[in-house]
This record gives sequence, structure tokens and C-alpha cells, in this order.
Amino acid sequence: MNHEKNNNIIISQSCYTVPKTINILKKTIEGKNIKIFGIIDHFENARSINMELNDSKLIIFANPSLGTILMKQDMTVGLDLPLHILIYKDFDKQVKIAYRDGSWLNSIHNFDSPQIVEKMNAIMKDIVSNISNDK
Repeated sequence: MNHEKNNNIIISQSCYTVPKTINILKKTIEGKNIKIFGIIDHFENARSINMELNDSKLIIFANPSLGTILMKQDMTVGLDLPLHILIYKDFDKQVKIAYRDGSWLNSIHNFDSPQIVEKMNAIMKDIVSNISNDK
């Protein structure tokens, strides 16, 4: 998959609208037996205070068997978990999918689990691959 990578943020373009992208992500994540904790609707939150914002939603999810291993090594990793993916319409009206490459966790936390980080990266890439134009 081709994608932008800046500051450990991977950005690719979705083939679908923001709501359709979210629905596909939800089904994909749930199909992997990964727990979804919630979806934050930035667009609606902005609208609720009479401000404008392009459509933007954040889906929050986790695989506790992976995150727990990391937290047992460094509890502060809990500040950066659970995982999340941002789906948003950019200023050019293109729908984008953004998430962090797991390698940044290694750079800021005190743990030694490169295989867990690699597995998290593979899961994120797999989840996003169904909806990306960058296949």
C-alpha cells in the first residue's frame, strides 16, 4: 500500500465517504474480534458549538492481549492505547484515513517488544487495506 508517512502518521486515501469508511472499519475490526470502545464524531462536536469542521471521526479500538503485554512493561503506554484511526475529509474534499505507525511507541515508552509493535502495525495495515485507494 502506498501512503504518506510523516511524523509516524500513515495517511492514505479512502475509496468511500467518511460514514461508509467508518462502517467498513467497524465491520473489519469486529470481524477480527477486536473490541471497539467508541467513535468520536469531531464534525458533530464542532456543530454542537456552532462551528464548522469537515467531516471527521475517530474510531477507538484495542486488542487487550497485545496492549496488556506492553502495559505490563510500561504502564504509561496506556496514555497512547487503545489504538485509533482518524477518518476525515481534507481541505480538498478527499476522504483520508490516518493512524500512527506503532514504531513511535518504542521511541517514547520503556518496553522491549518489537514483535508486538510489528503485529500491531500488521493489524492496522490489514484493517485499512480494505478501504484504501492505495492498494
